[in-house]
Amino acid sequence: MPHAQGVIRSVSPFGQAFRGTLQSSTVDTVRSMDRRALTNREQAIATLAALGQTNAEIAADLSVSLATVKRHLANVMIKWNVRNRTRLALEAMSRGLITKEQLAEPIPQPPRRPQKSKRLKG
Repeated sequence: MPHAQGVIRSVSPFGQAFRGTLQSSTVDTVRSMDRRALTNREQAIATLAALGQTNAEIAADLSVSLATVKRHLANVMIKWNVRNRTRLALEAMSRGLITKEQLAEPIPQPPRRPQKSKRLKG
């Protein structure tokens, strides 16, 4: 980063003041993210995550990549100031994205493969 700052100083007639403006505008952008409303895609992903779907299941349901799901979830967590899926689910419920009844429903599990029985040789 020191090299980039030197380049900015040498190219900019504003020198130090210009560099400070760049840094503060970046900080302001990050700070304002949590005040912005969720996009439609973020709402959909937050709802599905709050209902207990995995990132892979969400990606398959919405026909997006796994990286896209992770990025949108990260944005939601920043905007809502939550650190895990449990808090995300509670926040989604408090904001009306999901109901308490939906949250209480058991998550359907995929069918298990039958286990092979082990016979004792005797």
